[in-house]
Amino acid sequence: MNIKKFNTKGNEQYKILLQSVISKDIVTNSDYKSFDDLARNRNYTEELACTKSIELKDFETRYELGKYLNDALSDCKHSEIENNEKMWNWISCFYMRKILSAKGGRDIARFQFTRAREGRRNLIRTPWMLYNINGENSKFALPSALHIHSNECETYSSRPELYRNAVVGNLCMELYWDKKNNRVFANATDHRKQGRAGVLYPRLYKKILELSKLYDLWSIDMETLRELVGDEFDSIKKEAANKQDTKSKNPVWKRNEQIVVLKHYFESDDPIKLSKNKQEIKKISLLLKSLDENKKIETQSNFRSEEGVRRKILNFCSIDPRVDDDDGLDHYSKGDEKIFMEFYNNDKKLNEIKTIYDVIIKNDT
Repeated sequence: MNIKKFNTKGNEQYKILLQSVISKDIVTNSDYKSFDDLARNRNYTEELACTKSIELKDFETRYELGKYLNDALSDCKHSEIENNEKMWNWISCFYMRKILSAKGGRDIARFQFTRAREGRRNLIRTPWMLYNINGENSKFALPSALHIHSNECETYSSRPELYRNAVVGNLCMELYWDKKNNRVFANATDHRKQGRAGVLYPRLYKKILELSKLYDLWSIDMETLRELVGDEFDSIKKEAANKQDTKSKNPVWKRNEQIVVLKHYFESDDPIKLSKNKQEIKKISLLLKSLDENKKIETQSNFRSEEGVRRKILNFCSIDPRVDDDDGLDHYSKGDEKIFMEFYNNDKKLNEIKTIYDVIIKNDT
């Protein structure tokens, strides 16, 4: 359907519905359907003549979403859409199944657009804004899944002297983007490591501010800016080059593999303790590697490793409403969330998972 906007009543209904849903511990399919119905309700929406059609499709990253929306809105005048609250709220409503996770990330500013500073945290408008201004140079700030708004993205998108300066965006791509592997360099934005130089938050931002007092950074060329910034910010690339990470990217987890981990997860009284139980983690890792479906894969040394199993358990912990928010890992996939919620708090499905597990093991041993 074509991109629409809410009318005044529809916008208020959206805010009421959003507030009621994000206050819940568990988001159900019925909740998502309420957003679907509201987005399609003609009594609450208005047409926008300049927009193109969009689909409720999957996007691998926020960058892909931003690129997609930029194309869909390319015939619109920038002034008509940039701060169009009713349109951005409608698009958020339309994509709610993709951007609202079962746990975590319930800050209302992620889903309800406002022209105040909180607008930088909007999961829909921010990817469009950064791509609209920087094109492919926005990749480094938008590598995460649709429901995740990272610290580096907020740092970048909340400071016009960074994201509105095309040369700075180009510099960030050179410093942080691993072209070979099509991703951000490992730990490139990790400001928590003491002594780490060159990260966007806060080191590069401070450097840009210092330089702006002496130079006109809005008209400077890339080579000059690169020279002024200095070698300090090459540390990330050098670190990556020295490691030359021979561990290629593992394939996406299959449903059978997720079920093997979930079976142990749901049988554990404390999944956090399970993630620290080296003996049990090793057992699960060896089991995953022994599956027939994995024997046919040319695997690398870190394939379904003990660390990989530990992280998968912590991914599930991050989704699990029973586990404290700080104990899990935020960057879980929508696939992890979907399969976890399929079995969570459902005795019938939990009984089924034991049977499915036995079938998987029997067939692969």
